[in-house]
Amino acid sequence: MSKKFDLIKIVKIGLKAIKRAKIPLYWSKYSRKDYTIHQHIMLIVLAQYLGNIENMLQIMEYMDKVQRVMKLKKIPHKSTN
Repeated sequence: MSKKFDLIKIVKIGLKAIKRAKIPLYWSKYSRKDYTIHQHIMLIVLAQYLGNIENMLQIMEYMDKVQRVMKLKKIPHKSTN
């Protein structure tokens, strides 16, 4: 199985687990709405899986399918926390 399909599988399983854990989309009604908590968690998981944030961001630029599965409207900057 290629790394591309591994990433998609990781994202799908991770998002399902996050929803099952009933983690809210946002911690506060006043928080910025650029990314949900679910998306942040999955971005951290992918960065760990791929070794670092720079690798994750480079791969995310070219992998539309992963972006669609995560429902990302834009790719985060590497300084996004």
